[in-house]
Amino acid sequence: MDFPTDLNGWTIYAHPCFKQQYDELLQKVEALKKKYPEDYQKKADTKIFAHVLKSIVNITNDPRAPEFRLGNTLGEENKNWSRIKLVNGRYRLFFRFSFKEKIIILAWINDNDTLRTYGNKTDAYRVFEKKLKKGHPPKNWNDLFSDCINEADCQDP
Repeated sequence: MDFPTDLNGWTIYAHPCFKQQYDELLQKVEALKKKYPEDYQKKADTKIFAHVLKSIVNITNDPRAPEFRLGNTLGEENKNWSRIKLVNGRYRLFFRFSFKEKIIILAWINDNDTLRTYGNKTDAYRVFEKKLKKGHPPKNWNDLFSDCINEADCQDP
C-alpha cells in the first residue's frame, strides 16, 4: 500500500513513525517470499503484515468506532488519539483522524520489543506516550499532517 491512499472515502496518510515500521515489515515479508515461496504466508512477519493491512481497512469503516477509543490510557491531553488492537491484542496501531477532512493519519505501531505488557516500561502505550511527549509523532494535528507531507524523520524517544 502506498501512502497517501484513498480507501472507503478516506485519505490515509502514514506518519514517518508508522511508515518506517511499515516499510521494514514489508521488506521482511518480501524477503520471506523469496526464501520460502511456498509457505511464507505462515511466517509470523507475514501474518503481522496481513493484520496491519486488514486493520487499516477496518479503521476506514468508521474511525470513530468505540473500540478504537483510548479513553484516559494516554492521559486527558491525548484523548484525541485512537488505536486498533491487532494480532491477539499484543499490537496497537495508533492513529488520528479528521472527520471533517476525511483524513486518517497512521502514526505508530508497536513491534516485538514493545508488545502490550501491562505495567512494563516497554508496554506499547507507555512507549507511545513517551514518543508523544518528545514530539515524534507530534500531538498537534497540523504538525502531524505536515510531517506526513514533508516526510519528516521519526526519532525514537
